[in-house]
Amino acid sequence: MPDVPDDWNHFTTYDGRRFSLRFSVVAILDYNSFSQNDESVKQVGEQKNQWDLRTWRLMTRGRLKFAHPVDYFVSVEVKGKDHVGDGDSKVGFTDLDMSTEAWKLGTLHYGKVKEPIVYEMVGDAANLQQQERALNPFFVSRGIGLRLSRPFAHDTMTYTVGWYNDWYVQGQRFNESGNDFVARLTAVPYWKNDGANYVHVGISDRYIGADAGTLRFRGRPESNVTSYYVDSGSMAANHANEVAGETVVNRGAFLIGADAVRALVDAPESGNPQFWGLYVVASYVLTGEHRPYDKTVGYARRIMPRGRWGAWEVVGRYSHVDVADRTIDGGVFNRETIGLTWWATRRWRLSVDYGSIDLDRAGTSGVTNAVHTRLQWVY
Repeated sequence: MPDVPDDWNHFTTYDGRRFSLRFSVVAILDYNSFSQNDESVKQVGEQKNQWDLRTWRLMTRGRLKFAHPVDYFVSVEVKGKDHVGDGDSKVGFTDLDMSTEAWKLGTLHYGKVKEPIVYEMVGDAANLQQQERALNPFFVSRGIGLRLSRPFAHDTMTYTVGWYNDWYVQGQRFNESGNDFVARLTAVPYWKNDGANYVHVGISDRYIGADAGTLRFRGRPESNVTSYYVDSGSMAANHANEVAGETVVNRGAFLIGADAVRALVDAPESGNPQFWGLYVVASYVLTGEHRPYDKTVGYARRIMPRGRWGAWEVVGRYSHVDVADRTIDGGVFNRETIGLTWWATRRWRLSVDYGSIDLDRAGTSGVTNAVHTRLQWVY
């Protein structure tokens, strides 16, 4: 696979006396095709085969070399759905992250940053075995706020806490916009062979304040272009509390990971429903590479191929999302997925997967079959 030479880094980086910067790009192009039975069409409408420019992000990161240095990360997204706003705008900021060391407490981030709950959301989508996330009813892509994080115990554990409120960018009054409080704790109890074998575990908790007295849980079945298969609708609520657990077990080329989350909703008019979801994913790299683990963030990075012909990874995954409880019938879906990824170089990724989605909603059961192909370049 042709790629840009490493020497190009000299043209896209700068390190001066007052500041440094590094320019980078992520481009992801997908093609999605679907087949549905009649019940599925009645439930969610016809899902159209389509190309999707999943994202095109232009990013820069670096350091402002003040007496107390400030690091920055700015990401502008073209077309993608992770930037602020749900209107017709095709361009927006994905990240506006400023950070500085807060003495021994850790690194303080402020701006538009991720809320640290659910393993598959904490890291970069480009690193995942699967192509899309499953537990999207239980997290937001980014939030406006503060996040404090730090590795400790000789880099075998991390903690992260954060406060978020996006009233300003959503055009709401502060007293009508819900506050989110999030905490995550991770540990690596097992580490051998310079990180070729490891075990990661983590727990997290998220308190979600209601916006103008309502909350909503909705999600797509590991897709960026389908309808919302599960949707609680806007329901009168005070707040919700989400508790999540995560684990990753890696032994050489084999990895298995899982996430589970439960949302306890304080919504008396709806009977205080509880929603939940989980997934289990397993992968094996046929060419022998392993996914390297980053102890500073409690997350495994993407495959870095060693050979001229890249690395090949097979993936199997099961996910379940339940947004139906008490008086809320938001639907329940199960998805089984198999896939193959060619990590052609450190920058290029080509993937294809097939998934079968079973949806129980509104008293009927529908089936959607989906084929998802992806071309990804990270510079």
